[in-house]
Amino acid sequence: MLRRLYVLHSGKRVWFSSWLLTASWPVILLPITINYYMQRRNSTPSSPSKTNLVSIKPPIFLAAAVISVLTGLDDYLYAYGVALLPVSMSSLIIASQLAFTAALCTIGMLINKNFQAIGREAKEYELGEAKYYVVVVANSLTW
Repeated sequence: MLRRLYVLHSGKRVWFSSWLLTASWPVILLPITINYYMQRRNSTPSSPSKTNLVSIKPPIFLAAAVISVLTGLDDYLYAYGVALLPVSMSSLIIASQLAFTAALCTIGMLINKNFQAIGREAKEYELGEAKYYVVVVANSLTW
C-alpha cells in the first residue's frame, strides 16, 4: 500500500522504490557484530583463537549472494510493475503469486505431516498452548 501511495502521488523512481524494499539490510549487521564480539570475549589469552568477522563457509556465502541478487531483481521487477501496471492488474498478479505459494507450502506441509504436529507442538510450547496460537496467527498476519 505504501509503495502504491508513492507511485500514485508522482513517485516515478523505480530503482528508488525497489531499493526501499530491501533498505533495512544493515539491520543484519547488528547480530554479526554481536557474534564477533562474543567470539572475541570467549577467547582466552592462553588459547587465543582467530576471530573471524564473518564465520560463514564459502558455499553458503555464494548461495546467499545468489539469493541476494535474485531478491534484488525481484524487488526491481515488483517496483517496476507497481509503477506501470494499474492497481487491478497488479492485485491479480500478487494474488496469483500468493495462491501459488500457499498451494506449494500446503503440499510441503502435507508431505512432511506438519498439520498433524501442530497440536503437539502447541502443547509443548514454552509459553503455553493459547500463546502458541496467538503467535502463529500474528506471524501469519504480519508476514
